Amino acid sequence: MLRIALIAALAIPSALAAESRSVEIESTDGWTLAGTLWQDDEGAPSVLLLHQCNADRSMYEELGGKLADAGFRVLAIDFRGFGESQGDVVRDSFPEDVEAAYQFLSEGDGDVFGALGASCGGSEVIKIANAHPEIRRLGFLSAGLSAIDKRDAMQLTSQAMLFIAAKGDPRAAESAGTVVYRIRSRGKLLLYDGNAHGYPLFEQDPELIGKIVGWFSSGLDP
Repeated sequence: MLRIALIAALAIPSALAAESRSVEIESTDGWTLAGTLWQDDEGAPSVLLLHQCNADRSMYEELGGKLADAGFRVLAIDFRGFGESQGDVVRDSFPEDVEAAYQFLSEGDGDVFGALGASCGGSEVIKIANAHPEIRRLGFLSAGLSAIDKRDAMQLTSQAMLFIAAKGDPRAAESAGTVVYRIRSRGKLLLYDGNAHGYPLFEQDPELIGKIVGWFSSGLDP
């Protein structure tokens, strides 16, 4: 059983209507992971946000708030060794961090509806979806997937997937095109000019956050 402690509320940027809280989540091997939780309604569908490896969970401050405004319970975590999380950076341990975050969200009455990962976080979205195929929507922001990750993504049979990449970011653009071509109607691709990688795309397209929120919302049951 995870030990989870809600701690002091974060300062909320004025652009966000939804309140957020800092949370602490204990990983399966004993590290304390820091997270931000938007919306305390445990019956709401949940979305998990995973940052890229040159950033931390703060990259999702606006997106998390907007998703919460749309009715989702949202959790963004710092991988171990990033941001306010304990431990050293060990990529092979990221799946344990994401599993701990999944278990946190699963303690409510709502389902874990979706997950979005940026760059290195995209691989972790594939892994958690394979472990928990009930997750229905998978988002990838500048995710340059390995051959194994692409294979595993294409073998998922029911999840809708959104890929976002810049044309000048070759690994991410190639991964996006390959997977979306293979999964056909379950895939959506947003390609941008330039070579922005990850969260800078939010600045390049001020409407991108709204597009992501709309895509997640469109998968909710009427």
